[in-house]
Amino acid sequence: MKRSLLLIFSFILIFSGKVFSEDITILFASDTHTNLSPGAPRTPELAGKMGGIARAATYINQVRQEDPSRMTLLLHGGDAFVGDILFNSTMGLRELQAMQMLGYDAMVLGNHEFDLTPGGLQGILSVSLSLGLRDFTILSANLNYNNPEVAGLGNLVGAMYTKDNGTIKVGVFGLTTPQTNFYSQSDIVLENVDSIAAADVAFLKSINCNIIICLSHMGYINDRRIAETIPGIDIIIGGHDHRRFSSPEIYTNTGTKTYLVQAGAFYRNMGRFDISYNNNAIETLDYNLIEIDEEIAEDTDMKHFIDSLELDADNVFGMACFTQQVAYAEDEFWETNINLLQEGNKDTPVGNLVTDAFLAAVPEADIAIEPCGSTAQYLYTGPVVANDIYRMIGYGFSEGDGTLHYKLVTFDLPAMQLLIGLQISLKSIDLDDELFVQCAGLEYSYYANHDSLDRLIIDSVRVKGEPIKLDSTYKIVTNEFVAELFAGMLGSALQNKVVIDSINEFSAVLNYAMQLQDLTPKSEGRIKALIDSTIGVEEITIYKQSLKIYPNPVKGTSIISFNVSEQGIYSMKLFNSYGQEISEVFNQSLESGYQTKILDVSELSSGFYFVRLTNGRNTQSVKMIVE
Repeated sequence: MKRSLLLIFSFILIFSGKVFSEDITILFASDTHTNLSPGAPRTPELAGKMGGIARAATYINQVRQEDPSRMTLLLHGGDAFVGDILFNSTMGLRELQAMQMLGYDAMVLGNHEFDLTPGGLQGILSVSLSLGLRDFTILSANLNYNNPEVAGLGNLVGAMYTKDNGTIKVGVFGLTTPQTNFYSQSDIVLENVDSIAAADVAFLKSINCNIIICLSHMGYINDRRIAETIPGIDIIIGGHDHRRFSSPEIYTNTGTKTYLVQAGAFYRNMGRFDISYNNNAIETLDYNLIEIDEEIAEDTDMKHFIDSLELDADNVFGMACFTQQVAYAEDEFWETNINLLQEGNKDTPVGNLVTDAFLAAVPEADIAIEPCGSTAQYLYTGPVVANDIYRMIGYGFSEGDGTLHYKLVTFDLPAMQLLIGLQISLKSIDLDDELFVQCAGLEYSYYANHDSLDRLIIDSVRVKGEPIKLDSTYKIVTNEFVAELFAGMLGSALQNKVVIDSINEFSAVLNYAMQLQDLTPKSEGRIKALIDSTIGVEEITIYKQSLKIYPNPVKGTSIISFNVSEQGIYSMKLFNSYGQEISEVFNQSLESGYQTKILDVSELSSGFYFVRLTNGRNTQSVKMIVE
């Protein structure tokens, strides 16, 4: 009898729904960049085969219907804005409305949410609330509310979000990349993200959260460091650098496991966790990267909504952005560089197409430049519509008219500053390709196995097929964002800068593609990574000569580069071969980081000299030959 009662009791527990209250599903996307419509490759009828928020809606609804009693969270890893021509007619409002239709629980702010400035973002978030278009939580635990421009977001953005079904309590905190201060404007976010993460974890534990999630828009390098050093985080859902994880990376910290994942970008994939939580611990955790493709039907209501947005965009911009073929790609145009420390050609088909288009639009320019971080997506094989071109370059709109894209800009750049800019752009290639310069009218090579301050091979730099002339000035064409970025890297205003109001980046590339019609991808060796065979394998990671002079020997002017490890007063002096002081190059306070100075030696006699840098405690010297 007792055994029968026990069986009946077990049967009641199994079918009472309580067992499901201990299961949870987490769905997530990131870096969707207003890619609400399906994207290329396309059918002959121009229908997009990949992605689209209407397909995502179908998948999300299917998951929720699997077991309506199971807790399901839907999270977004940031950069919902900017990257599609739709954004330039919706300015983020309809993106938030579409997310509300999907039933998102929370979204962390990405750096591109601030492309409209903090004040602009505040307006969009406020309006979306007041019109009833959004009620999900916006997160960022590291906003700098001491900045008056950011303070207005205080009532609209939270640090944490919790969801509780009575058995399981899930806590989520959000972190925004410190690079926002570089790519948008300064002092938007706090950069001490490690201590902020530790404090948020402690708080979420104190309110009895069973599962803690870091919803991060900081990129893989930062996420990995958090996973390795901050215990108590169960899952890090990452974004920012558009990586796709087919399986999670697992880090063990003080006896607890942290699962780190990303689910790509542009609604081409979504991530899914299925978790069983029993006995106050995660018992099982399954992860899947879901492909959002043509095998998934489009949700009817969402498709009608997106179709109406496309029609609005066509009317705003006076062109068929989504339904008219403008060119044909013979093969895939790739735009990312993930092996910059390996030997080979490093110019990308997208970089070549875009910079060739700049020179075609502004033929009086000598050089066109576009860093990899300023392009966004592949151009896929097959028919190409106007929005595919827009998505390829993706980021930006002119502050002047706020409609299509960044305007093109020309400026004059002395050869020495061009070399400095290239050297700086190579400094962080071991981390990412964001600043890595793609070009037309310019060729250069670098040593992949040199220290970050000494990669550029000066003798390899050629302009219009000829060796660079150090006493020349060259006319550069790029977009207005890159021009400002270049000025910031050089620490000086650009000479003879002209904003071309009649040509924006999108129209230049679109017109060039339409002229060519048949687009063939090419990586032709405009940029080459070489291996310096004079450095042994064991030396590659310790090649750390900080103070550099190039060119050396020098005639006229030379560039001195060095790394400042700590802020302080530094003095640089020039000595002749007898050790006699010739001049003091500078004596000033310097911030930590990479520094460059231009040294004029045109008045010096030929011979050997020494440049010495000191802060009073540490001294570096390098020999210089004046011809």
